[in-house]
Amino acid sequence: MIIRTCILSMVSACFFAIGSNAQPDQTKDWQPPKNGVIRDSKTAISIAHAIYASMNPDLKISNEKDWQSHFTATLNNGTREVGEKTEPGSLGGGLWILLSQRDAHVVSIYLIQ
Repeated sequence: MIIRTCILSMVSACFFAIGSNAQPDQTKDWQPPKNGVIRDSKTAISIAHAIYASMNPDLKISNEKDWQSHFTATLNNGTREVGEKTEPGSLGGGLWILLSQRDAHVVSIYLIQ
């Protein structure tokens, strides 16, 4: 009985030692790059396209190439504002997706008519 208890103790100690050498969770230490993860307008439009397509799987949504030619993305105070291009003098409207340049989270989505 004493030998069995000693063996169990040694096995437990080995598992504890193996587990203590595991690498710590690295995700909490991640920081976005200094210039943010959305570095240009093309990237912002691609992300907005993917978001809109995933929100509306039943709609026939134009391909990304069409989005690149029909949408614009401007940087305003750390937010990439992706919206449909409008003609000068028009009243506006359309789809707008605002993304954080720093970490790409969605700030807002507007569908204006």
